[in-house]
Order: sequence, then C-alpha cells, then structure tokens
Amino acid sequence: MGKPTFRYFDFNNNVFTIDKLKVDYQPLTKETSFTGKYEGGKAAKGKLTQKQLDTINSKIEHIKDSKSLKVKKRSGQCSMLLVYGEESTKKMLLVESTDQKKIEDLLKAAVGID
Repeated sequence: MGKPTFRYFDFNNNVFTIDKLKVDYQPLTKETSFTGKYEGGKAAKGKLTQKQLDTINSKIEHIKDSKSLKVKKRSGQCSMLLVYGEESTKKMLLVESTDQKKIEDLLKAAVGID
C-alpha cells in the first residue's frame, strides 16, 4: 500500500487503512488489547468500489462539518478517523452516529467482516 487516504480506528482500536480503493484491516490481538482478553479477529485485505469510497468521503465531509458528531477527548465510546491530506493530517474523534456506523459497515464489508 502507498500513502493512506485515511485510517479508521473502531471502538475497539481495530484499524482499517484505506489507500485509494484498497482496505487493510489490522485487528487488535489479546497481547495488544488493554484487557488482554479482546481479540479483533484475523487481519484481512479487501477493496472498495468507487461508489462505496464516494459514500465514505461524503460521510467524512458531513462529520467534518458537524460539531455534534465529534468529541475532543477519546474514550471507549468513540472511534477515531485520521484523514491524510497533501500537507497535513486531520484527526477526528467520532461519537456513535449513523455516519460513523455507515463508514464502519462499508469498511467491514470490504474486508469480509460481519
């Protein structure tokens, strides 16, 4: 994979890295989880369609414009999105919402996770 377009960290800190239409899923392991008990499954790779990526980008733009969909401090009840630009990285801490859920659902589907 080249330079990522964005990274999405779900509520459990499993990481989805998106580079153009490619998705790489890196789950948390028992060894790296806070409790030592959680395991996020197996690493996986997948692809997005351009339509799916456009939907995700639309959700990201809506989240960027909405103060109510973001928080300032990360807790166990939020996910994190890192959006990589040409010269900067935008970090957003997301509360559970339909936009956040849609992004996560599309990413999970792309790598074959329920």
